Amino acid sequence: MFMTNPTSTFIWEGRIHIGDEPGIYGNANYCGLAMEFPLTVKNFSLSSPNGDTIKYELDTENVNVFTGYNGHRIVVRQYTPDPQPGNPYKWKETIIKNSDRIANGATKTIVDVNVSGSTDPIYLSIAIEVDTDVKPGLYDDFLFTGLEYSTTSQNVYVIFGFRE
Repeated sequence: MFMTNPTSTFIWEGRIHIGDEPGIYGNANYCGLAMEFPLTVKNFSLSSPNGDTIKYELDTENVNVFTGYNGHRIVVRQYTPDPQPGNPYKWKETIIKNSDRIANGATKTIVDVNVSGSTDPIYLSIAIEVDTDVKPGLYDDFLFTGLEYSTTSQNVYVIFGFRE
């Protein structure tokens, strides 16, 4: 029997309420103005010398951004070793992407992230931040409901959480 890789792979599913009015969604956990998920990326193969592109799919409900505003910001961070004299175990956080937005009415937002062809784990996080360009009290309240991914070469897989 021949098996093919799925077009996308599930990472997380649930209901997180993001916004400035707690209690609007009684069937969701409230996180406030931002949420962030830690992810570990690992390679099956180094056959792609330029690395791979991961397409993260962020699923949302009830996104209502006022006309003229950019939408909710998506920030991707990478965590890498940064040894210092006297502290050889220090790590640093670097923002590698912060231009993607969740637009008005969006139910699926795709974020492309390029990763190098390393066999070492790559530590990333994806954060969603409420659009705060409007007056407090008028921030959009919406639901984050799922995270999936696909890759161009299918040599990379993603694990929820930071792991070795």
